Amino acid sequence: MDKLTRQIIVATPKNPKEGYCRTVVLIIADDAKRGTIGLCITRPVPIIECICGICEQPPIPLFLGGPEGTNECFFFLHDQPKLAGKKKKIMAEGVFLSCIHKTDYFTEGNAKVITGFCQWDAHELRSEIRKGWWLLDPNPDPALILQHEPKKLWKDLTPRHYSLEFSEN
Repeated sequence: MDKLTRQIIVATPKNPKEGYCRTVVLIIADDAKRGTIGLCITRPVPIIECICGICEQPPIPLFLGGPEGTNECFFFLHDQPKLAGKKKKIMAEGVFLSCIHKTDYFTEGNAKVITGFCQWDAHELRSEIRKGWWLLDPNPDPALILQHEPKKLWKDLTPRHYSLEFSEN
């Protein structure tokens, strides 16, 4: 199995890992010695309505990228090449990964702010894929990465690999 960077993994019902039910993860780094890092793109953080009436809604949705580094690491997935800078980290055609401070300039297009990340030891994720816990999408549709309907995203991606019966529970 080649490098997994810029690929998407989709959790299957066989995945026994707590917290990964119906998740879609974008792999942002993969190294044979150091392991794999991914961002869950299907776990929105609920917006809590302001009780004072003064606070504005966040301009960009916040997602929980995984259990590691929550509230310490923030990632910015977006479709604006100007914000990506000279050292563009391209995740898919027209999808860029940047540092969080760039969100101050975000005024149009699609984006997700992600806190936290998923991490696997060297070869751990490949073992989980072989066990059938994850489906691998080596050529993800860039539009799906920035989609803001997380339940729909998992449902859209899973049947591409095999047929599943879906329940709303």
